[in-house]
Amino acid sequence: MAHETDWQKKIEAYFNDKMSLEEEGAFMQQLDADEFLRSKFEEELKIRAIMDSLAPSTLQQEDAESEHLHALNVAHARGTRKIMKNWLLLAAAAAVLIFVVMIGLINHTNDKAPQYASHNLPADSDKNILRAGVDTNEVGKKLYTQFYAAYNGDSDPVEVSYYYNQYKNGNYKAVLSAQKNDLQQMGTNSNADKLDLFLQLYKGLSYLGESDIQNAARQFNIVLKRADRQSRPYYEAQWYEALTALRTGNIQKVDSTMLEIIQEHSPYSPLAKNLRDSITSSFK
Repeated sequence: MAHETDWQKKIEAYFNDKMSLEEEGAFMQQLDADEFLRSKFEEELKIRAIMDSLAPSTLQQEDAESEHLHALNVAHARGTRKIMKNWLLLAAAAAVLIFVVMIGLINHTNDKAPQYASHNLPADSDKNILRAGVDTNEVGKKLYTQFYAAYNGDSDPVEVSYYYNQYKNGNYKAVLSAQKNDLQQMGTNSNADKLDLFLQLYKGLSYLGESDIQNAARQFNIVLKRADRQSRPYYEAQWYEALTALRTGNIQKVDSTMLEIIQEHSPYSPLAKNLRDSITSSFK
């Protein structure tokens, strides 16, 4: 029971940004070594992905957030966190059940009905999408193939060139097995935190190379949480994390990330504009 409480606390702390850099690093190493913890972490990722894909429109989100806050206040007044947690789990289960029932009804009405219900789509093109019967998963895969290009890190710090070359040559296992203390053993102690961001980026790219989308997204998210918003690791992780969402057909997430990239004047801004135009064209 103590073990269960321990992994729950760690996973909640990670997703709630309550870990220090050292704690995150230790947690990542534990994920690699502890199969039970990794399975629970991946279950949480799946639940969050489902909830993200069911995200309502802006007005609906505001109503939902208001109702959610009210429910939390009621639970707090009753003086038990357990009731609140159970309510959230039931709400999540109900949302998933409603989603499954809706898909079943659509398929029953029309065997050729598209799978567009799996993700929210750009608000200004929803009606056209429904008429055209566009499948977001198919669009995502097509655009992923069109916009994906292998990472070029020839100008990355020389201290991490060994791991970059391993990624470049397709030796993903060598990259995924590397740890931060490997960088320290190479004599880079004073700059280890910065260089570790590149290592985490290479791990995400390696997972992507292995078509392990969930772990790729997890690694890119680590970089996004740690890196300066105007640094190369951040720009690269932001772009490739969006491509992982594109690979799974989460068009709304991709579109919003492309808008962020454009507004932040990232080096990927021109590509982001082209991708947004392609998304719009795909749903006409």
